[in-house]
This record gives sequence, structure tokens and C-alpha cells, in this order.
Amino acid sequence: MHILIPTAGTEPAQENAAYVVSIAKSLGAALLVLHVRQEADPETDWMATAAAFEEAASGSEVEVDSMQRVAEARDDRAEEIARAIAEAAEEGHCALIVMGASPQAKLSDWVSSRVARESKVPVVVVPRLEEKTPRGETA
Repeated sequence: MHILIPTAGTEPAQENAAYVVSIAKSLGAALLVLHVRQEADPETDWMATAAAFEEAASGSEVEVDSMQRVAEARDDRAEEIARAIAEAAEEGHCALIVMGASPQAKLSDWVSSRVARESKVPVVVVPRLEEKTPRGETA
């Protein structure tokens, strides 16, 4: 079983990596870390973002793969990114998508809510908390 992990940069990845790895470990799943950008976006060090998950998974039995996709550049940036995430989940035969949510945006504007509409697999949204446990309780 694979879990798709769309990333929003190195800082959120470092905040959530251990939590996401604990979910994967409890489900006996591997992780597929995904960075999506549009053609007009500047190149970023997406491998550093993937490395946060690899580091969190070291010593566990959780396998981590990573990939980058370039979404179409259209007027609705969030919609194109959401579509690219949903397509990556389908192409990667992922059984689940686990992604973060930005506390600054309205639910209707979150990329995660758009992914939930586009995806054929369940989407779990991880809230931004300082510390998390596998059951979602703050530590």
C-alpha cells in the first residue's frame, strides 16, 4: 500500500514528517512524497523536502519515494495543483492521500479540499499543530 504525501515546502514537511511516517508505519504502507509546481514557478529544492520524510523514516520499515510534477499553468492555480495531486495518486496506485492544511485559508480555498473533490481515494487532512501523535492527540 502506498500513501501519497503532497508537500508544501521544507518547513511544513519537517513539521509533519514524523507524524506522517507514524501513520504509514501503523498501516504498513510506503510513502510517495510529491512536490507539485507550475511551469512559471521557480525551481525549488524539492529533494530537501523529500529528505525530511526520508530522515523521519530512517530506522523504521517505512519506504519513502519521491517525485515532482509540473501542473498546467492556468488561471486557477489551486485547481491545477489539486488535479495534479489526484492524478499522481491514481497513477501511483496510492490508497490514501495525507496532506496538510493551511490555517490561514478558508476551507473552500484550501488545496486539500479541492484534492478531496478531485481524488478517487480518501484524503486525510493533517491540521497544523505543534506536536502530533498517531491518534491525533497533542503530545
